Amino acid sequence: MRNYLIMSFVSFLIAGCGTYPWEHDYWKLNNQSVPYPKLKSDMLSCGFANTANNTSISDNTYIKNAKCMEKKGYLFNGKRTCDKSVYKDLPACK
Repeated sequence: MRNYLIMSFVSFLIAGCGTYPWEHDYWKLNNQSVPYPKLKSDMLSCGFANTANNTSISDNTYIKNAKCMEKKGYLFNGKRTCDKSVYKDLPACK
């Protein structure tokens, strides 16, 4: 029984980690998906450290990088970064 519980836990853990949405899944150019190599190049040229998870940078740095993407025509989840309530009052959105 103990082995069954351990195997179940490990299976759920692996399945959960494998389905984590990456940031590059949400950036769209003119409401269209973009081939990964182009999106990666654009994100890196705008200052993002990677295309997966940029939670380690400050909000103001994230906004600066996102505004660079928006100048290229991208939107994150169909919205401009500074239109989101969580960012709109930060200095980078002023």
